[in-house]
Amino acid sequence: MFGKKRNIENMKLLKYVETDTEACVVASLLDSCGIYSYMDYDGIGGSLKVVIGNTNLGVNIYVKPEDYDSAKAIIDTQSATLYEV
Repeated sequence: MFGKKRNIENMKLLKYVETDTEACVVASLLDSCGIYSYMDYDGIGGSLKVVIGNTNLGVNIYVKPEDYDSAKAIIDTQSATLYEV
């Protein structure tokens, strides 16, 4: 239903990212590892996503509590790999 916010009460905040693009990369990585995630857009970010296709107003990424430790390890490992010189 339009305007109805997804219930995230039973989910745990994994990570906050600045852009929709980064959120999509994180969600895709988690999905490839079999972990369901949900992206929750700050403020009018969700509306901007619909209107212009992208937002830089921040995105919260949530996972199920039972997946949190695995998801955190995956994100931390990938982040460390990205910044290796």
